Amino acid sequence: MDCFWDTSAVVPLILREVHTPPAVTIYQQGVAFFAWDWMQLETEAALSRRQAQRQDWETWGKIRALFQWVHLPRTDWSEIQNCNREWRLRAADAAHMYAFTRLSSIRPSLRLITFDSDQIILAQRKRWPLITSAQKAKPT
Repeated sequence: MDCFWDTSAVVPLILREVHTPPAVTIYQQGVAFFAWDWMQLETEAALSRRQAQRQDWETWGKIRALFQWVHLPRTDWSEIQNCNREWRLRAADAAHMYAFTRLSSIRPSLRLITFDSDQIILAQRKRWPLITSAQKAKPT
């Protein structure tokens, strides 16, 4: 399974929380891992804020190495802003969704992995391939 991961789905792979069981199941089914490169900063911020232990940082290092990172150049910012006038997401979430849509246009097998409720609502409305905790790792 080709997966595009949001930070809300990666952090539960490292730190135990409500979404950990479905995140682990999805992770184990994954073949190719993609994310917007900013997700690295968001994940590390979450680990720092929650005072992650050494083994958590080591786990993150192993997970991070699996990812292929999508870079969004500054030239895409106006398009992200245009999209977000409709989407109405927080800024970083809009960029995550924009990166997903760009990559999924050339890789149709890609599925969005997120536990963020605003992203889930948008993906369902747009009929984007989505995996969430509510679906117990089954694609829609």
